[in-house]
Amino acid sequence: MTWFAEGDRNTSFFHNHVNGKRKKLQLKSIQTCNGIWIEEQEELANAAVDFYQRQFTNEGDSTDFSLLDNVLTMVTLEQNLELSRFPTLEEVKVVVFELSVESSSGPDGFAGLFYQTCWEGFMKILVTCAKENDIFKTFHHYDMEFGVKQLVFSIDYGQSSGFFKSTRGVKQGDPLSPALIILPAEVLSRPLNKLFEDKSFVEFGMPKWFDPLNHRVYANDTIIFASPHPPSLSKIMVVLGSYERISGQMINKPKSSYYMHLKVANGLF
Repeated sequence: MTWFAEGDRNTSFFHNHVNGKRKKLQLKSIQTCNGIWIEEQEELANAAVDFYQRQFTNEGDSTDFSLLDNVLTMVTLEQNLELSRFPTLEEVKVVVFELSVESSSGPDGFAGLFYQTCWEGFMKILVTCAKENDIFKTFHHYDMEFGVKQLVFSIDYGQSSGFFKSTRGVKQGDPLSPALIILPAEVLSRPLNKLFEDKSFVEFGMPKWFDPLNHRVYANDTIIFASPHPPSLSKIMVVLGSYERISGQMINKPKSSYYMHLKVANGLF
């Protein structure tokens, strides 16, 4: 009941609670990748910065993209040209004259009736703007790394303890994030599904009336269903290893686990 009475107020109880939580969450020592334990605050900060610097910077461009051969061409060249071409004035006119004259105005303050009534003059302005607004000319000075972010790692109660430039990764909330999550997931899913075409691959046992089950992906979490057949497990590991080399993403092994049936021998792994 003390929390309900004083927890949200600027009281000594509140500050004691916050300070106690800080002490509980404080990192007094960590183990580096080399297995060395460190305790000094400066060494802790440097080790943390070094860890994230290696995680968010490129170590070299991959030259093996054989895994991408499993991604089939879904859009033909003709379809791509049709999708990327500029619409004709006739197509724009059809869309404009399909606007409801009774609908409310858009963000520009004009309703559909305005564009239909002033179509002849609006058409000339539209053509001029389309010709002058060459996006390739406007942005060709930008490098593909224009989105490189600068990351400041904070440790020791909010004190800035390191600085480096991030050369890979996209922050959460970035408009590209959904696409950059879906595309790598597709690159991983296709070769895993292609394992079913291998006659020597023993898949996860499912009833005959169900579709074959190989894996499930949700955001950055992946569940792989496999049989205890050692050669088949090796094929899955080959796919995962190839994906790591190409994508730069690494499997978080400390957070990974496996579940086996009671009849499967533990010595298998």
